[in-house]
Amino acid sequence: MTGRKMSFKLDPKVANLPEFLLFMSQSHLNVEFNSENNEVLVTIPTESPAEIEKLIRNINKSFEITGFSSGNKLHFIQDSKVESSKMLIDFSYLTDEKSEAALNKLCKTIYWACKYKEITEQEIVNSFIWPLIKEISLYYSSNDEVKFQVYDIVSIMNPSSIIDDSTYTKGIVCNITDNSFFVIPLTEVHNSEPFLENEIIFFDDELQKKSYLINYESAKYVSKKRVEAVIGTINPNYYNVVLETLNETFAFMQSSSDKHTHSSNGIQETALLEIFNSAFDNLAKNSDFEQFFKSLQIENEILKNICIHCSELDKINWHTINKISNSTREETKTAFRSWLDSQQNLKEKCSTLSFTSLLKAIKKTIKQ
Repeated sequence: MTGRKMSFKLDPKVANLPEFLLFMSQSHLNVEFNSENNEVLVTIPTESPAEIEKLIRNINKSFEITGFSSGNKLHFIQDSKVESSKMLIDFSYLTDEKSEAALNKLCKTIYWACKYKEITEQEIVNSFIWPLIKEISLYYSSNDEVKFQVYDIVSIMNPSSIIDDSTYTKGIVCNITDNSFFVIPLTEVHNSEPFLENEIIFFDDELQKKSYLINYESAKYVSKKRVEAVIGTINPNYYNVVLETLNETFAFMQSSSDKHTHSSNGIQETALLEIFNSAFDNLAKNSDFEQFFKSLQIENEILKNICIHCSELDKINWHTINKISNSTREETKTAFRSWLDSQQNLKEKCSTLSFTSLLKAIKKTIKQ
């Protein structure tokens, strides 16, 4: 089993290259240097943050790092030549004074944490700076080339290590759409038995020995860009057990029998209004559906027609929807799923949103 791979695209600078070659010969990592393409490829058999940090320092003595990639299948998430490091001092590339002030404040905050709170540089870099760099790179890249499928266990890059204690988490892939996938996170624990091989198989023997909790309550849709690598697979029979438990978990969380919880419809309406509050407000004031559709990015004519006429219905369900639409139920559902797949923020707030809930929210808005 090959380990995780990291690749650095480089721009040479004046430095002692023989010193770097000497470091390569002494490193415990598998390091390859391609002088023709100015690339360094590293294979990591196990997690080794100290070795990786040492590697990056030594690379930077001889090169400017202009691109970086990580995972079993490599693809650069940044590949633009960055000029000298003085940019990080005077921010000469910025034209907005507020942006420059914000970055200056960031540098001062880091200085304050290191000097007065005795936070180590390594903690600042690993917990804050690298996650931010990766988040910006992911946001503006097309990093969706890792191939995975339902049943796979994947390594996921989170926005920050501050909340989850680790930049990388693991999860079970349950559903895949055009731009995202539904994942059930796995959280490492130390007070239970590891998964059996007839339940979950990790490709790395060290991962197989560890114990994990299936965190059903945190299951959600995540952008495909966040998948770093496929690290295992789940047995289909055990996967069915997981799905049944997931259904029970969401049924419990959305139960209307508990006076302290919202109903399923309430949760969906809350999510819609939280994401598209101004659009619904404008619809209530002027009934301008064209602007409403533009705000929600609804372009499908089937959905538009039903939304416009839904206020005419006494009750909103699939039986009554057929009265105002010439399209089949499956055609309408497919169009709605396609729209929902494009609304990542909405899916993260409410992965169970239905088309009928959207129509009820529109009808309620029009009737105000």
